[in-house]
Amino acid sequence: MENVILKRGLFILAILFLLIILVFWYKNKDFNAVDKFARCLTENNVVMYGVDYCQSCQNQKQMFGDSFKYIKYINCDFNRAICQDLGVSVYPVWMFENKPFPGVKSFQQLSDLSVCSIKE
Repeated sequence: MENVILKRGLFILAILFLLIILVFWYKNKDFNAVDKFARCLTENNVVMYGVDYCQSCQNQKQMFGDSFKYIKYINCDFNRAICQDLGVSVYPVWMFENKPFPGVKSFQQLSDLSVCSIKE
């Protein structure tokens, strides 16, 4: 009887362990897709312009999570001349081939505007 209980317990632990591994694998797979997407945008000279006090800018950054570190981001508070020269006056603004696209953009919108694809 004790042997059966021990086997069941080990079986349940093995299943839980496999589930945990699958969850981590799935989450990392998603993050890798966003990492690749963010890197592709930067490699194709896509730039986001914003400021720290802009809630929409913060929302856009949060969409990328940790992958935002791969986005080329210009903070207009610290780069006023660059932003003024480009005519950036609302935030956030995405620049594609020197054309401004203001506002928060979904991954699909960014994909449609660029050569980068996102696999969600």
